[in-house]
Amino acid sequence: MKRIILTVLLLATVSGLSACTTTQPIHDVEKQAVTSSASQDEVRQAIVDAATSLGWVITDDYDNEITAVLDIRTHQATVSIPYSSHDYSILYKNSINLNHSGDKIHRNYNNWVANLDREIRRNLNIARTDL
Repeated sequence: MKRIILTVLLLATVSGLSACTTTQPIHDVEKQAVTSSASQDEVRQAIVDAATSLGWVITDDYDNEITAVLDIRTHQATVSIPYSSHDYSILYKNSINLNHSGDKIHRNYNNWVANLDREIRRNLNIARTDL
């Protein structure tokens, strides 16, 4: 009986520790379709507006690719955002203090990218309804 209780406690501890992990695979947004009939300049503006509204700073903007940096406390994430009138991507470029190792990174990075993607899509939908 004692052995069963110890085994259950050990399994519960291991399960609890694995649930506490803060890293997960990097989630890139790739070839997100622009469903509106937006021009390339309108897509660019939707990306810039979304990024700046969420605290991202645009550091480069040329050749249909934007580089944006987000600084939160001691953490920094850098993404490249290639775009056209048909689609855009949000791709991991670099980070500081986000436990990046191989294809894994702190889960907050993925949340920040998901928020950016959602805001870009919202801006593009607004642009479409304004036509």
